[in-house]
Amino acid sequence: MFRMEECPDQKPKIYDRSSKIITDFFCFEREADFFVFSEATNHSSTSSNLQMSQRGVWQLQKLIVSYCNWGGSSRGVRAFMESQLSSFKETNPQLEVVTELNRGQHPYLKGLYKNKNEQVVSVMNMTPEDVMLCATRLRNSLGRKVVKLKTRHVTKHPSVQGTWTTNIQI
Repeated sequence: MFRMEECPDQKPKIYDRSSKIITDFFCFEREADFFVFSEATNHSSTSSNLQMSQRGVWQLQKLIVSYCNWGGSSRGVRAFMESQLSSFKETNPQLEVVTELNRGQHPYLKGLYKNKNEQVVSVMNMTPEDVMLCATRLRNSLGRKVVKLKTRHVTKHPSVQGTWTTNIQI
């Protein structure tokens, strides 16, 4: 499917069957049945299409941008809506972007995911670039809940003798 070629003095490259360069400098991990690309640039389309999807399906369905048209804490969100929101919509056609006016309330971004979860991020007193970064992070996340681990050492087969540490007192 893909052919990888490494040059000693250049970055590694990936070629498809038609010998077109797909990515320069790639770093991907295999998880279940899908690839997660990070820091990859695609020459045929934008790199935003390679970021985070599970088995080829984008997980974020709807992005709600809530703001106040009068409050000072919404200044960055209003500037983001004027300058960068239209380009964000164009680069993400799979995503439904809705703006919502909440007078007297602080601004936030709410992401609704396919697994029925939602994430809310406060964008109070942020610049338009920071709001764009928050919207991109919501788009790239899978919408899973954060699970706190019970122990630091996670394994399928725990040791009978106990976990190895450097502080062993003999």
